[in-house]
Amino acid sequence: MCDVWDGLEDEYDVHFGGKVTRRRYSQGLYPSARKCGLDRNDKKAVTKDYRVVLDRKDVDVVCVTTPDHWHGRMTLDALAAGKDVFVEKPMTRTAEEAVAVVDAWKHSGRVVTVGVQSMADASGCAPSTRSAPARSGTSRHAQTGFFRNDIRGQWRFYRLAKQMTPKTVDWDLFLGHQFECAGSRVGPTPREQPFDRASFAQWRCLWPFSGGPFTDMLTHHITRMSAAMGVRLPARVTAGGGCTSNTTGATCPTLAPWSRTTKKAVNSSSPRPRSAAIRSKR
Repeated sequence: MCDVWDGLEDEYDVHFGGKVTRRRYSQGLYPSARKCGLDRNDKKAVTKDYRVVLDRKDVDVVCVTTPDHWHGRMTLDALAAGKDVFVEKPMTRTAEEAVAVVDAWKHSGRVVTVGVQSMADASGCAPSTRSAPARSGTSRHAQTGFFRNDIRGQWRFYRLAKQMTPKTVDWDLFLGHQFECAGSRVGPTPREQPFDRASFAQWRCLWPFSGGPFTDMLTHHITRMSAAMGVRLPARVTAGGGCTSNTTGATCPTLAPWSRTTKKAVNSSSPRPRSAAIRSKR
């Protein structure tokens, strides 16, 4: 079990839309260890440094469920340690990292699965099955998008707890500035990104840690669309993004339309779709 924050378990009230909702909160290292039945004092099983977990000979598979900027480095290190990997989407934050991960996987002999929630349950798989090429006929072009309007700002509704402090969060390790992936630092230095609770808890708003809607919610729509079309790689991809009417301090795009065009008519014998990473520019 690994997490850079000690964590917190409590209940709190959410005031929104004229309503008060009581919620249970349980996140971070020690709450997660308790839920998994692990002794928090066992430093080889409960740690803030993921490399301690990779060094364990009794660990066969690792699950990478970190902020986006760590996916590539952790997957590469897990493969080098001889582990199978389940990495949540996106596989990586940049295209360069994706190439490095695929190359390492090909030479590793291990299993790497990119988890996309929308394709792991019946509600997500059913539409793709119903619109499969064998049923719907020829497909040459598809377009998708994602919209979530919230007066608080996208991802700014993530809780900020006073227990999130430099004493309880390993900020250096969270940033990843001492690590490299595909020729670039994993993340910014503390001077470039000083600690604050919003940067930690609402990391999806910040470009060094996230691709914004591209690597968050839009991924679900892209994956379902690819599965429905029965395609592996597109002939052309068109994507755009930007911070429109941004009043929340986010540095990653808050608007992201996306479309793809196939090289040829899609039919039921087309290869299965494959996850890919998109690197957009501000």
